Amino acid sequence: MKKSLIYLCVVFVSLSINNINAQSNLKKIRFAVHWMPQAQFSGYYIGVDKGIYKKYGFDVEIIHSTSSVTSQDLLLDGKVDFASMFLTTAMVLRSYNAPIINVAQLSQRCGQVLVAKNNKIKEIANLNNKKIGIWKSGFDEILMSFINKNKLNVKIVLINSTINLFLFDGIEAMNTMWFNEYHSIINAGINEDELKTFFFADYGLDIPEDGIYMLQNNFDKETVDKFIKATFEAWNYTFENKEEAIKLVEIEMKAQNIAFNKSQQVWMLNRLHDLFYVKDKKYLKGQLLESDFENTYNILTDLNRINNSFNYVDFYFGIK
Repeated sequence: MKKSLIYLCVVFVSLSINNINAQSNLKKIRFAVHWMPQAQFSGYYIGVDKGIYKKYGFDVEIIHSTSSVTSQDLLLDGKVDFASMFLTTAMVLRSYNAPIINVAQLSQRCGQVLVAKNNKIKEIANLNNKKIGIWKSGFDEILMSFINKNKLNVKIVLINSTINLFLFDGIEAMNTMWFNEYHSIINAGINEDELKTFFFADYGLDIPEDGIYMLQNNFDKETVDKFIKATFEAWNYTFENKEEAIKLVEIEMKAQNIAFNKSQQVWMLNRLHDLFYVKDKKYLKGQLLESDFENTYNILTDLNRINNSFNYVDFYFGIK
């Protein structure tokens, strides 16, 4: 009996030591995502919770942006190793000599849509001299290109994060994310057939959005390849186990006192799948196509957002 107990104690201690050693061998990664907790980042939550990142040798800490501190701020200040952000955001920063590079392009289609009530807006020309709401936090490049391209004279109204101005006719149209505010409008009681939508992807402005970035001088191919492989494995698991992923989203949101709406988050996750896996487009998983880079670059140049020129090979270090 005593020998059995001693044996069990030795085994327990040995396992504990092995576990401690395994933990200490993990490479610490701080990863900033570009907004507060929501299903848009559920793949990363899964990667941590299911031990997928650990399997690849990483101890990943996810850090959320706020309205005052962005993921690009954290990256440029050296406070994180990787950061998610929109392609347009990253390219503008790069043109101002910020040493950031794209190491994976997750989104492969523009998820922005201009929404109006169809009792007032029937076609693009009806937007003339109307008030259009846009987020105060930015992401205005595609909308501004759409306005310029169609020679519209509009009044831009900056809004924080709610859809109330649109619901109560304070503005005639609103720039939204298909996976987020668009559903919030429908959820608020406006039927889809009461809306006139302008999906920018249908107007020559199909600019992909969410990508993963890092500082160029920190680039290590082996680390990056493993981190991106782990990330896509986590996202694949997420899309195959959506209920489990949404539960993690609920935990993350409630931990930061953010109201959780399950139908909203489920919608978001489903639309993310559509944006990540585009059937009518040829690309490798995680690839930023040179054609998408050039299209984005030209749009930003036309808007006078590019300060110093740079090219595709300077900017993109991911799979080709």
